[in-house]
Amino acid sequence: MGGTQNSGINGQRRLNYNSSLKYYCSGICIFSSINPSLFLSYNFKTTIMETNNNENKYFKAKQRVAEIKKFYSSLMFYVIFISALGGLNYYLNGWSHPWFLWAAFGWGIGILFNAIKVFKAPFFGSGWEERKMKEFMEEEEGKNKNKNRWN
Repeated sequence: MGGTQNSGINGQRRLNYNSSLKYYCSGICIFSSINPSLFLSYNFKTTIMETNNNENKYFKAKQRVAEIKKFYSSLMFYVIFISALGGLNYYLNGWSHPWFLWAAFGWGIGILFNAIKVFKAPFFGSGWEERKMKEFMEEEEGKNKNKNRWN
């Protein structure tokens, strides 16, 4: 059983990962009377799939945390900046012309849509669409049953 060899750093020879794993599995399987190819095909593949699945979950969670952090930082800047504009508005002309509210309203709409996107509001997600479709299908089914009952 010769494994393919690749040149390593400084001209050293090393075994390919799959062939060395096959040798390791063959050694385990001698004592347990299990075919090494079955061991490789099942355990090794499921371990790789589980690892990839865990990595995907980690990256999705990391991305979600980054989105939430970005939302809170933009909310903080919104509060600070609108407060500063309100103070400036009061200093210049009192509350006779509250022009800072236009900026607060415009920027607030953006903050609202960002919050809906980040926190995945239940009325905009795919789950909402599926529930509504199911509800409409059940309504149509109920109408059809009522029509058929009186015929």
